[in-house]
Amino acid sequence: MTRRFVLELDRLKDLLSEMSRSVQRQIDDVSEALFSSDRDRAQQVVDSDGKIDQFEIIIDRTCEGIIALSQPVASDLRLLVSGLKMSTDLERMGDQAANIAREIIAADAFDTSLLKRLQLDVMTDRVRAMVSDAFASFIHGDAPRAKSICDRDDAVDEINLSVIRTLSEENGLGLEYPQRVHLLIITQNIERIGDLATNIAEEVIFLVRARTIKHHYQEFTG
Repeated sequence: MTRRFVLELDRLKDLLSEMSRSVQRQIDDVSEALFSSDRDRAQQVVDSDGKIDQFEIIIDRTCEGIIALSQPVASDLRLLVSGLKMSTDLERMGDQAANIAREIIAADAFDTSLLKRLQLDVMTDRVRAMVSDAFASFIHGDAPRAKSICDRDDAVDEINLSVIRTLSEENGLGLEYPQRVHLLIITQNIERIGDLATNIAEEVIFLVRARTIKHHYQEFTG
């Protein structure tokens, strides 16, 4: 293993870590903006999305360069494969955060008590924790922690379905139709961020344990 190869792998890990932190900030900011109806903060999330896109491009090029020049095998190859997939998932998380921010900007202010009645506070807290744990499990190579993220995704899905049912009713909590649509789009994007955190968790397990657990993650025991 050449020194250049080691340095390139370290650079890839640093890029993924920095991208992860940037996405985490986006998600934290848009969550805070939702409950405070802070359009300025939401706009900052939209404006920062281009930075996330650039990270994905740089990481893709870095992985492609390492593969072309070094022909890695075993765990190093898994890191590159996982890195490519993770950068895509992170970029999509950024897109989901920006989508939520655009709905906040376009909508009338949301009543905080209404958001809590829909359990969006619980949903956002759970998703933020899943995202944080996904990043931490990658940094520390923690497969059991990654598996726990997969286990927690169903609870987020249940809240998403509950919101859809409630807002699809004829009365829809007395909300005007446009406001219901804004909330539905926001909820679905939050749920999608949870799905993407689960994808990253699966990649961590592949990276650490050389096991693919998609579609049958219950078989993984840590």
